[in-house]
Amino acid sequence: MNRTAIQWTDFTSNPIKYQHITGDTVWSCVKVSAGCQNCYAEALAKRFGRGGPFTVSQMVITKPVLDEAELKALLSVKRLPPGSKVFVGDMTDIFGEWVPDEMIDRLYATFALRPDVVFQVLTKRPERRRNFLTAAHEAVWRIVREATGSGAGIPWPLPNVWEGTSVEDQDAADVRIPALLATPAAVRYLSVEPLLGPVDIMVGFQWARGSLSDHYKPPIDWVIVGGESGAGARPMDIAWARSLRDQCAAAGVAFFMKQMGARPYRSGFALDPVGDSESYTEPLPLRDSHGGDMAEWPADLRVREFPVVNHGDTEGRS
Repeated sequence: MNRTAIQWTDFTSNPIKYQHITGDTVWSCVKVSAGCQNCYAEALAKRFGRGGPFTVSQMVITKPVLDEAELKALLSVKRLPPGSKVFVGDMTDIFGEWVPDEMIDRLYATFALRPDVVFQVLTKRPERRRNFLTAAHEAVWRIVREATGSGAGIPWPLPNVWEGTSVEDQDAADVRIPALLATPAAVRYLSVEPLLGPVDIMVGFQWARGSLSDHYKPPIDWVIVGGESGAGARPMDIAWARSLRDQCAAAGVAFFMKQMGARPYRSGFALDPVGDSESYTEPLPLRDSHGGDMAEWPADLRVREFPVVNHGDTEGRS
């Protein structure tokens, strides 16, 4: 478990690690869509000689293992102060089909034992999570009961677990958002990073635009947006980010602009000398290589909101 510079959380934690056929402990995952192309977890694994590439053939010769010391750290008030937010599994996908249900049961039981901490779970495989969370309650409750000696039940879905899915383009949105909406969750969120094209996040939303009321709760609570950074970063039109900001504002959804990425650009139309309209693109000059310095952004995109939640251990919008 480590303090992190990720702007929307406080810690990252990876209780699921992997044992390679050689006996080494490594990182592992399997790329599943366009957003995985420049996976930073794979790059780190390769850089430090701890796994990779993130392919099916490599996964075949590794097996997932639970890091018991990491689970113990998550339960430690000294190591993990109350009120913290923890991004779980930034180096793998904990809902990969290769991860046994029993391991995920253990993770969610740990979350249940720390109701004073927010756990943020992000997956590109929301269908598997939907199925798991629909059926997992009794197994998780049993582990919690054995740990505490208490026969009291636990609330379900766990109020301190925020369930997210990654959406990088419209193809991903069309598949993953409906699966997220069908998942039992106290808080649902989207990580639209890297943003690779225009995205309509309203796909699958069960509400009529323009009919909001004081009692309306959007089916998605939070949207995080960011451009890609690092080697081979793909460009992001800031108009795509603005569209997502406007969609969130219209739906009453918290919007969090994480970073512009390494290659943001503006696009539009301008008149040429004879009065004809021509499209144009121009790079947005940034000194920060990740595009994470808000002072360099257009003022209208300097928005970092958090979802409003009912339990008292998390923050509201800011």
